Amino acid sequence: MRLSRSIRSGFAWLELLLVLALVAVLFQAFPSLWFTFLSAADVRSWSRDAWIGLNVAAVLVLFAIRFRTELRQTLVAVRSSTHRSRSTARTVERETGNDADYDARRLRDAEWRERARKRLPFT
Repeated sequence: MRLSRSIRSGFAWLELLLVLALVAVLFQAFPSLWFTFLSAADVRSWSRDAWIGLNVAAVLVLFAIRFRTELRQTLVAVRSSTHRSRSTARTVERETGNDADYDARRLRDAEWRERARKRLPFT
């Protein structure tokens, strides 16, 4: 069952509010953590290396956003090629199990077809 977009966005807001409440409780429980966070967020005291690191991170994020589809396709191709080579090796190793697997799938499919004819729930 797929949730509608408004329900999913409602869950996202709920999760964000929960995280915000937990962070607020942490800052109230540990005031030194709050002051440490404020001093780290004060950009006036950042070193040159910190600024360079922030700029490099921002450029990497922008590249990842720009090339996300190409990166995803490349990763899927690499994963499928490694999966294909593993499944081929697995098939060669256990030739005897294939007939049993086929029979089990055939029986399961026949049972599902029968349930669909009778309109029974798939339990």
